[in-house]
Amino acid sequence: MHNRVHYLRMQNHQTRPGFTLLEFFLTIAIFAVLLSISVVVSFNAIARTNLRASESSLVQYIRRAQTQSQQNVEGKRWGVQLDASDHQIVLFSGDTYATRDGTGATFAVNKNIVFSGTLYEKMQAAPGKGLVFERLTGDPVEATFSGTIIMTMLGSIRDVSVNARGVVEK
Repeated sequence: MHNRVHYLRMQNHQTRPGFTLLEFFLTIAIFAVLLSISVVVSFNAIARTNLRASESSLVQYIRRAQTQSQQNVEGKRWGVQLDASDHQIVLFSGDTYATRDGTGATFAVNKNIVFSGTLYEKMQAAPGKGLVFERLTGDPVEATFSGTIIMTMLGSIRDVSVNARGVVEK
């Protein structure tokens, strides 16, 4: 009888369903680690997407300004300016950005994107000039306006280069 009682106690102990508190906390900790990793990866993917979209828009606006200048649209020069205060890329008509007589289009840039590079510094140093193209030839008005615009965001880097003839490269 003693063996039978001992057997029944062991049987009841072995068939209890459930988790221990240690197993529960270990599971929660694993989920927390996985969640934090996925959040970081998601933010980096979103940052890279924003950066690529800004790079593509900048290239499109530069090419559009050059094309509209070559086609003598409205009989004016066309240009592009990176407006750091409003966080946007601006396509404009006129001799300079400061004296523009029309805005063709704007693209809002993510506020976390930081611009730098030789061409960006030239565009900002010459107050309100921007990158302007000659009518019919499509060459930059100022031959010195060649160089690179570098865009960085959360460790990701993209750059756009423009040579003295206005050729754009990613």
